[in-house]
Amino acid sequence: MDALAPALEAYFGTYAMEETDRYAVAYIRLIHENLEYALANPSD
Repeated sequence: MDALAPALEAYFGTYAMEETDRYAVAYIRLIHENLEYALANPSD
């Protein structure tokens, strides 16, 4: 879950902008899409 913190910081941070928001949302989506696999395969 260490990957989620920078994405949330980019989205909610003091210097967040439209461009950083787009990257942050894409990053959060990638985490969400792969979370089930990551939890099922912690050694991978």
